[in-house]
Amino acid sequence: MSIRLRMKYSIKLELQRLLNIRKRVKWYEEMDYSKRINLPQGIGNLDNLEKFSQEKIKKILEKEFNESEYQQANVKIKKNGKLIQLFFKNLENLKIKLKPHYLIVLTKYGTGGSYSRQSRQEAIFVNFFGRPIERILGVVAHEIIHLLIDPLVLKYKLEHWQKERIVDLILEKTCPKIGRTQKVPIGTKKLDKVFENFFPNIEKIVANLK
Repeated sequence: MSIRLRMKYSIKLELQRLLNIRKRVKWYEEMDYSKRINLPQGIGNLDNLEKFSQEKIKKILEKEFNESEYQQANVKIKKNGKLIQLFFKNLENLKIKLKPHYLIVLTKYGTGGSYSRQSRQEAIFVNFFGRPIERILGVVAHEIIHLLIDPLVLKYKLEHWQKERIVDLILEKTCPKIGRTQKVPIGTKKLDKVFENFFPNIEKIVANLK
């Protein structure tokens, strides 16, 4: 079965993206993400993002928003659909249950990507700006894996960087062409060994990290 990716983008979505980042500035700084966050040129840094009013942020976005950039990213992702479908097929071979479609919000701001399970509809946010298509597809796959394993992450109370490492390892197994291993600020020797011992049983991997 082919899994459908539904792309969305708008000034309204970008505004919400920036407001969500503003709410989590302290977390980004604690996780050492602050230097990896893209912001509109008219904002520049996280200090300004916290200081500026919502109306001012909106006006900056309206000035900088170029719909053709989002359209081009949309087309690039769709043109490389076979690679993403291969990723989905490999996930299914691991007995991982997938949904018939996933919502992708294209953005130019924030980190490389993120995901949300808070609203009525799950979504992943993919920062395409200045990135080659392999990186964009890698972010799509990375964030979908996050969505898939998040219930286990919450159940077993994994730490942030443990979660990130597991996602990277799953992506290496399922689609190494677009996988990209992050440098994480924790020791990974034990985690990597547990992963190899219990893969492809993701719950056993997560459960044995505690």
